[in-house]
This record gives sequence, structure tokens and C-alpha cells, in this order.
Amino acid sequence: MLTRSHPPLHPPDALRVLFYHRIGNAAADQSDLAPELIAATPADFARQMRHLARAYHPVSAADVVAALDGRRRLPPRAVLVTFDDGYRDVRDIAWPILQRAGVPAVLFVSTSYLDEPDRIFWWDALWQVLARTSSPAVPLPDGRSAARGTLPARLAAWRSLAAWLKSLTPDARATQLDQLAAELHVRPTPSHAVLTWPEVRQLAAEGLSIGGHSRTHELLDQLPAERLAWEVTGCRDDLARELGAAPDLFAYPNGNHSTAACQAVAAAGFRLGFTTLPGLNQHWSMTPFTLRRDGPSPSLLRFAVKLIGPVAGRRARRAPEHLGVTAR
Repeated sequence: MLTRSHPPLHPPDALRVLFYHRIGNAAADQSDLAPELIAATPADFARQMRHLARAYHPVSAADVVAALDGRRRLPPRAVLVTFDDGYRDVRDIAWPILQRAGVPAVLFVSTSYLDEPDRIFWWDALWQVLARTSSPAVPLPDGRSAARGTLPARLAAWRSLAAWLKSLTPDARATQLDQLAAELHVRPTPSHAVLTWPEVRQLAAEGLSIGGHSRTHELLDQLPAERLAWEVTGCRDDLARELGAAPDLFAYPNGNHSTAACQAVAAAGFRLGFTTLPGLNQHWSMTPFTLRRDGPSPSLLRFAVKLIGPVAGRRARRAPEHLGVTAR
């Protein structure tokens, strides 16, 4: 009797990668920081990390680099947890939860923000404008206006405007955001929500791996060659100067990458580059500069199902992309 073979639930040497930005209460009406970037509440995040510790093998940045070099194999059901941007709630909320669960993690930081604590990420500045204006409506890119009286209405307007701003060049984005702030009579103010170098050094000393996320979080696929090199190589140099060693891991801001961006990351000496393409990384050592990362789901059931091998494999096949940048 012939039997039909099925793919294993957890393919050997496969790598799952999760990415988060912030941990907090997404339902809170905050005026300083865009709530859209909150990936989970503290309670949900703790449940997710306990699930990883029970059902998977959380691995560190060093484990992944060692596997890339052939010095060891990844364990079955390997999963890497990552955070982007360097918000302070990683230190205050996420890191203690990770430590209790015994889950290693990587924090990708945009180094210019660690040097200048008064800087504001543009998406948080946009949120401040929408949250603090006294105007009952805000202009949208298509010429319409949207009411902003409730939190859901503000979030909808923020999403529309943020998507439009992402499509612009860095200079055009800054100009349009300044014009919107002036029109709505709001001046964004520093929130000091991003970690500083001393805080990042302390986290590194405690075991949190630190990776590169460019200098100013610009979208790397939109930049000319000179600015691209400044963002990527400069980020590496900043981290080497402040932490005493050049990092191996780099995450593309917003996941935006291109052949040129991947080549710049490889040329700067990074060993691995992380996108926001979804799904399971199989044969990942062949494409180390386009590694996939999944955003978490608030529901623990959906979070768990997303990580299962066949589900994660299907999600990867639905979003194929290999840019042909080889390992160094």
C-alpha cells in the first residue's frame, strides 16, 4: 500500500524569526508615540515567550552566526526573537520577560537616535500631530479629509498618511510632515522614548544582542549609493565604537530592501540581513541577506499556528524574493 508523504511539521535547520517594535497597551490613547507599533501587551508577550520556551528552541544571534559558518547546526524548531528601533519599553518591559522565559533576543537600533535623544521618529511625530491638533478633521493624501475625534479614527488617518509618507523621498517626507504640522498647528516634541547609548551598553552587558538598523531609519531602497553607504557602514561604525565590536546582524528599516541595499549590508561586514517578508527560512544560509521575519499575532492561537512548519512554509512561498546576495 502506497502512503502519501507529508512535509515535516518542523523542517530541520529551518529558522523562524519574529520581529517586534514595542510592547505596551495598544488601546491606550497616547499622544507621544504611535500606538500602531505596539505588537503585544505585556501579558500577551509573556504568554508568547512561554510558548516559545515550551514548544520551540529559542536561539541567539551567536547561534545563528555559528550555524551560518558551519560550526554548529541549529536545533529543531529554532526561533530567533528580534526587536526593531530601540524603544525604551524593550528595556523596561520586554527584556525582563525574555530573561524570565530564558529566551535570547536581538535589538536592532538606529544609531543616530541614540546619539540625539531629542530626535523623534517621523511616524511618532505624525501621531503627535494627529493626536494633539484641535482641528476636528485632518487632510488626507487624496484630497479628502478624515475625522479624528476617536482613537480608531486617528489610527485610520495615521495609517493613510504614513503609507503616503513612506512613498516619498526622505527630503519630501520631512517637508510634507512639516507642512502638515503647520497646517494643524502642532509642533512635535521629544518623547525621549528611545534608548541611549549607556542604556544599550547595559543591555548588551546583560546578554541582549545588538544589531544594526541604519543610522536614521531611512528606507534603504530609496537612497542613492553615497547616502546608502553612510546609513549602513556608518551604523556599523557607530556600533563598533560604542559597543567595542562590529555587529553581525542588520535589519532593513521597514523591511525595505533591494539588491543595492543587500550588497551595501554585505560590504559593510554584516553577516545577516533581515527583511519583513513573512514565513519560514529554509536553506537560509544560501540567502543570508534576505531573511524572513514574522510579526506576531495578539491571539496566542494564531501566534502558535503561524509558527508551525507547513503554515510558515506556505506563507514564505506566497511572498518569494531572493536577491542573489551571497554569504561572506
